[in-house]
Amino acid sequence: NTSDRCRSLSPFRQNHSSTGTRRRKNGRRPSFRIEPRQEQNLILSHTGPTSVMESIRHDQILFSCGTIQNMLYAHGGFFGTAPFMLANPYWIDILRHLMPDVYVAISPRVHRPAPELIHWAENNPIVAAYGSAHELEYNGKLANLEWDVFLDPHLVQRIEIVLDEREKFIKLFCNTMDEKKGAQSAEAIAVAKMTESERAILGYYDAEIKRRTQLLCDRMLIAHGNVTQLLLEQAGIAKKYNFSRVKRTCRTLGGGITARQWLALYAEALRMSCSHNDDEDEYVSTSMEDEFAYSEGDLSTCSNYSTPQTSDDESDFPPGYSSYDDVTSSAPKQQSGCSSSEYGKVPRTLSEPNFNQIVSTSDDELSDDEQKNIFNRNDGSPSKSKRHDGGALGVFRSRSPPRTQGENRGDDLNSAMLQYEFLRERTTSLDELAWSKCPDLTIEESITVLKSLMKCNAPLGLMLDVKSRHVPKRVWALVVDVLREAGARVEGIASFIVEEIRGISDYCTVPVKEVLFFHSAGDVQEACHNGRIQPGDVVFFNGGSLFWEAPDYSDASALLDIVHQRCYCKFDSTKMKKDYKFLPYARVKKKQYVTSRERDEDEDRHRHSFELEGEMNGLISGNQNQVGSTIQMYKEHYNLSIGMYVQEFAVDEAAVSMLVKLCNEHPEIYNLGLSWGGVNGVTVKGIQPGRFTNTDGFWNQRYICSSWNSSLSPDDARMGQ
Repeated sequence: NTSDRCRSLSPFRQNHSSTGTRRRKNGRRPSFRIEPRQEQNLILSHTGPTSVMESIRHDQILFSCGTIQNMLYAHGGFFGTAPFMLANPYWIDILRHLMPDVYVAISPRVHRPAPELIHWAENNPIVAAYGSAHELEYNGKLANLEWDVFLDPHLVQRIEIVLDEREKFIKLFCNTMDEKKGAQSAEAIAVAKMTESERAILGYYDAEIKRRTQLLCDRMLIAHGNVTQLLLEQAGIAKKYNFSRVKRTCRTLGGGITARQWLALYAEALRMSCSHNDDEDEYVSTSMEDEFAYSEGDLSTCSNYSTPQTSDDESDFPPGYSSYDDVTSSAPKQQSGCSSSEYGKVPRTLSEPNFNQIVSTSDDELSDDEQKNIFNRNDGSPSKSKRHDGGALGVFRSRSPPRTQGENRGDDLNSAMLQYEFLRERTTSLDELAWSKCPDLTIEESITVLKSLMKCNAPLGLMLDVKSRHVPKRVWALVVDVLREAGARVEGIASFIVEEIRGISDYCTVPVKEVLFFHSAGDVQEACHNGRIQPGDVVFFNGGSLFWEAPDYSDASALLDIVHQRCYCKFDSTKMKKDYKFLPYARVKKKQYVTSRERDEDEDRHRHSFELEGEMNGLISGNQNQVGSTIQMYKEHYNLSIGMYVQEFAVDEAAVSMLVKLCNEHPEIYNLGLSWGGVNGVTVKGIQPGRFTNTDGFWNQRYICSSWNSSLSPDDARMGQ
């Protein structure tokens, strides 16, 4: 049938060995060391053990030093697992079903170099679900995910309006002496002076702030953004325009997907992974009947498009139109598309969550207030519209908002303009299909699904990487509180701009970890000396900076030597990787106490001996008597918590193995370990250095960072206030 034919033509079907059942040509199965599944975890992810995982290009290679022992969060939302996920038939079916637009976009590029595949997967919920499922099943750990977040500036402004009004209202009951006691004490005094009706007004402010913050979290974009968008955000100009550009960027190019949609897809992907048949010899496909065919780089889609039920919270139908059919009745029909048949029922190895207990299925079960439609085109507030059963995929909601006052079907100009805008945003049936496949669950409902799947009370851990600039700290604190109330574990809020997050914990109900991101170890040193780092701070820097020393561009002979090495000498990538050495400031001195017996045997022996770890293995350049400051000195002086990350699409197996070894052997220095965004313990060989490219994990951050100054000492640095 069409489904079997399309599946056989799919580029992803060339490798079925990711489940750990590959065979030799003679028919015998090779022997592997299979990691045991964690018995306490019931999830069956179909990702396969690390030791038998294969990438889409069959170029997997294990870390030479074992797995990472400490990993605070998954960098990029496990985007480094993309080459392995694309070789897994189970997860490709999930990607095809839940994100068909992304599936079509990645199909022609599936055999492109690994860096391109990893770039594509950044902030992708299906890839994140794949990495999380593997980490839980084979390592027994709930991975924390990194979210690159943009906030809607319009919704931020609406929250600030209510916050300002609430603050003015409280000041009516405070005098100058009360305000000097602090904001919390002054508010408590003011509440004590209020009458019952005045407290009701204050309660209204609190309820409205919470409602608007929930909407802000729903509309929060999970996206990295491109260089132009990040620069505009940094400058703080055209913020609304910039947010709209991030939102419209293709989802395979670092584009945006709302937090609500992201979590719904993430939870549904994990649920579907547990729904596949566990029989390795008999693969049961339950994806769409009409799949995308792939032949020689071209994608042909099936005809007979059936209009799916839409579920995008952020778009409305034009006034006077209650369904998509009304809008498109006079418009030309799409000539290509894909069937939207529901996901078939399959045997389940894990009990499926009861969606009827999570969300209501009819308006009759909603309260009067919940039935009020507060979602209109003017303020963008959330709405409670009628919900429909979406089959095995979850719950979908129809979007047919009532007309506002003054709107009627006879308003030809307004209706025509909105109809044109509506149809322009939905130019292909593929877009509509992608929207329809996203279960319309709230953030809290999605986390409830995760709790049922993972059998724990806090299944979702987040590291929020702030991309939106010039947002008040009290607004970020509200976002953190709302996510926590929904059931998420917000492990930290991070930024490359220290001033953006410093003091957010003061506004949170429960303090949140403020994480400072830096491009290099040299940036950390510089921040210590200019007072931006305070004692006890949590810092992360790119571990690739430990390999790279900036050349002296003012020295003409040094520049000529670089040109000669790059252009005229024979290049050997293997030799280049063998020459990797950590810079001297990465050396670690371990104190070893000497007993009295040893001191008597050797009177010339020092009371304290210092062993330079790594010097024996040739991993650190320099010698034991190297003069100059080290990371360890700043760590001890400031009592810092230090972790590292790398750019997974720009790091080879030699560099990452050395960094893993460094973190595992010295947890007293790098107590937060290495935040790796790939499969723990394995990477790909497709990332190799070239004449003009470095694969030490530092990528382009090397051109905007500060170098380490060995002549500086932490004793000379001034403590931040």
